[in-house]
Amino acid sequence: MARETALPQPADTHPKPSRPSASRQRRDRYSAPVRWAAVTGRSRDGRFIREVRADLLRHVGGNPTTPQRVLIERAVMLTLNLAKMDAKALATGAMSEHATREYLAWSNTLTRTMVALGLDAAPAPRRDIRDILADRAAGR
Repeated sequence: MARETALPQPADTHPKPSRPSASRQRRDRYSAPVRWAAVTGRSRDGRFIREVRADLLRHVGGNPTTPQRVLIERAVMLTLNLAKMDAKALATGAMSEHATREYLAWSNTLTRTMVALGLDAAPAPRRDIRDILADRAAGR
């Protein structure tokens, strides 16, 4: 059985640069980790989001496809932002030119999102003949 010997490795002539520790690494808006919008369900915004989401889920029939789910989440956040802008405009009695343009852009985006989601409500689920016969037998 042959004996394996390790070949000598060349000496490192250039030391590897050390990475700064995690706390010393530079963080800016391009290197920071992505954080999704998070609203707790206990706040007024959270309750509003939950209510609008439930309404839209009912609108599509309760079992949305993946594209519908994405559109619903986008519509929920747009609706929240528009509601906040409405409240601010009512409280101050005015809206700046920039805020007006932003409001119109978000409003148009919400309209296009709703059109893509479908303006007609999902049809009510059809009852099976067994359900109808069971209801008659139960006297309902």
